[in-house]
Amino acid sequence: MNIIVHPEFLHTSDMCKRFSGDVSHKKVPNGFPAFNPQAIIQVIIYIIQFTSRENSLSPFSETELREIVLRVIQQTTGQVPTGADFAPVPSSKPDSMKQSVAIGADHGGYELKEVLKQELAEAGYSVIDVGTNSKDAVDYPDFAHAVASQVASGNAWRGVILDGAGIGSCMVANKVPGVRAALAYDLSSAINSREHNDANVLTLGAGLIGVNLARQILKTWLETPFAGGRHSRRVEKIIAIENKYLKGV
Repeated sequence: MNIIVHPEFLHTSDMCKRFSGDVSHKKVPNGFPAFNPQAIIQVIIYIIQFTSRENSLSPFSETELREIVLRVIQQTTGQVPTGADFAPVPSSKPDSMKQSVAIGADHGGYELKEVLKQELAEAGYSVIDVGTNSKDAVDYPDFAHAVASQVASGNAWRGVILDGAGIGSCMVANKVPGVRAALAYDLSSAINSREHNDANVLTLGAGLIGVNLARQILKTWLETPFAGGRHSRRVEKIIAIENKYLKGV
């Protein structure tokens, strides 16, 4: 099998290798804790995947790479580096034990909703369950709209919607002004939706992912902060487009 590697990937990979070499030779700033070398592998994989999602395939700057590396190391090892060059990345997990998360599902996502609802409660979130309350057949738009409305009104901090594939509910939620719903199917897509798009509603396909992966996606999504920076400009454009059609222009 012939593998074609885009030149931008090589640029990014070289930067990763230099950074990982610094780590292995203890050339990182004072205060950076020791961690499992496996974290470096995950960092490199993550950055290459991250770069591939950039439409222009442009390489990240050294600063951006180090910020991403730090965030992934924190999420992988649970260790928070200290020192001027590695300021901790703030968590977006709510400070208040009463921060609200709205959750809803159709009959296809009911069982997973019940599991994730318990996970949320145990993590200290106040859960707003909009249904459904059984496996009897229902229509997913009703529950997707209910969750999205809770978020748009400010009654809920975030929203979680489950159906068979997660696609239809995502479409419905994004019809509600103020909602940025994202379908996540793995940890990378969960992180991307928060860091790049500041998603405030998560949709999951209960028929496509297992319970354990769903738990990990939910936890990662809730705790990943919006990266801001160049992404703020892009999110503002999403909002501007939404406002344009709300005004009937």
